[in-house]
Amino acid sequence: MEKENDAKQKRKNRKEKKVEVKSVKEKKPKVLRQSYTLLPFLKTEDGLIHTRNGYMEILQIETTDLYSKNNEELKQLLYQRSGFLRSFNDSFKEVIMNFPVDASAQRQYWIRKMEKTDDPIRLKFIQRKLFEFDFLEKERTNREFFIFLYAETKERLNSAIDQVKRSKQNSFPVQVIDFDKKQDVLFLLNNQNTKLVNK
Repeated sequence: MEKENDAKQKRKNRKEKKVEVKSVKEKKPKVLRQSYTLLPFLKTEDGLIHTRNGYMEILQIETTDLYSKNNEELKQLLYQRSGFLRSFNDSFKEVIMNFPVDASAQRQYWIRKMEKTDDPIRLKFIQRKLFEFDFLEKERTNREFFIFLYAETKERLNSAIDQVKRSKQNSFPVQVIDFDKKQDVLFLLNNQNTKLVNK
């Protein structure tokens, strides 16, 4: 009798172990996809960004102070903006981002001034200016505006770029940016919790 109970207990223990092993095998850990499989960017060709669906270009929009305009100037900007939106048929996206302040030109000016002076009062003033530039670069940001243009072919994208430049030249002109700036824009767009540091 005891032998039968022991045998039953052993069979029961084996079944429980098999169930545990099956449940462990069934629950495979979820592996996150790699970022390159999620992002649409493939490579760059002739300054354009090649994506999975075609090509893409990033242009920077030059802004103007709307608060300093009178009503007629504001109406003119609004009409030109609405004319652009009615006439432009290709895919685009406008993106607003915060970029760190770049005070390198001002810093270089004051460093040259500091090298030329021996006056302790002026040196103190220049050091204060350099400290202010350091603070601005660490703590402040500039709001910058970009337009992303999309097309299936290079030719179509180049014609879209030309059309945007022509139609926005009187209201909010666009300018071509260098490749490093495009990389910074895409980096900030895909890593929104990080802060871009001046190079």
